[in-house]
Amino acid sequence: PSSANPLISADELEQTKFEIGPRRFVVEHLAHFIETEGVFWPHGYFRGIESDYWPEQFQAQVIAVDPALGQSKAAVRADKTRGSSLDYWAVVWIGFAEGLYWIDAVLKKSPPTDMIETALGMWAKTGQAMMVVEGNQFQQLLRPLMEAEGERQGLPPVPIHLVTNTVKKEIRVQRLDPYLAQRKIKVRNTVGCKTL
Repeated sequence: PSSANPLISADELEQTKFEIGPRRFVVEHLAHFIETEGVFWPHGYFRGIESDYWPEQFQAQVIAVDPALGQSKAAVRADKTRGSSLDYWAVVWIGFAEGLYWIDAVLKKSPPTDMIETALGMWAKTGQAMMVVEGNQFQQLLRPLMEAEGERQGLPPVPIHLVTNTVKKEIRVQRLDPYLAQRKIKVRNTVGCKTL
């Protein structure tokens, strides 16, 4: 284990543990292999994560839109067996206040027009936060729908920042480990957040 290496200080190990989270640290630096089949995090990470309390002001906020337009073949097969060809889309609002990340979310299996209406409604309601959209399909499919819906709602043009993900989704999700372990995330007590 890294803790037995005299060239690595205790401070360096503590910093690494803080950066990557305790579960990953135990596996990668202490050589203790944890069996958690089918889950990324222990259930304890989620105790007390739901909140009915909501701060009145936020230092920063962003809305992330995941259109879920690219399904894996396995997901398509699974959906067909349940009689649905739609995958979940997600509109997730994240705000930073009181040293914590506060999350509200809407996840649904419905057409992209519903997602766009939800995203723009959330954008107008939350003080016009920055909006980030996965860019892989945005230009050709979503931009015209978003512009039309924005006009319908009487909104000014929404500044959208496109993100192209090149890292596997599993790795991106595992990056949340330090924030969950340190209890830095609170989620609104809603159906969308429970689904998330």
